[in-house]
Amino acid sequence: MDLNHLHLAVDDLAASKAFYQRYFGFHATVVHGRIQFLENSAGFQLALDPAFQPEALPKWFHFGSRLASVADVEALHSKMAAEPERVVRALETHPGHVFFHCQDPDGYRIEVYWEE
Repeated sequence: MDLNHLHLAVDDLAASKAFYQRYFGFHATVVHGRIQFLENSAGFQLALDPAFQPEALPKWFHFGSRLASVADVEALHSKMAAEPERVVRALETHPGHVFFHCQDPDGYRIEVYWEE
């Protein structure tokens, strides 16, 4: 069994779509009713749904995006650091693990990481 999509309530569809395209390489695929689907190069889909208001999630809740190298994590961190509201946990480097946390326009927390 393969996890293949994540359904997110979004306040501003255009802003959410632009965020995931700009920072995570997703591209728009299809629209089903009100829901815009985005897909990345691995075939994972995001279903962005503007019909519902995003709800507050526990502070510990996040989803992750594993990148191919330390350099990729550092490059994305630098790109996001230009928008201070995006990075919500600073870049941390540990033996075999590098990560930071960011948030999308609706406040969903995303861990961006590389690990051995």
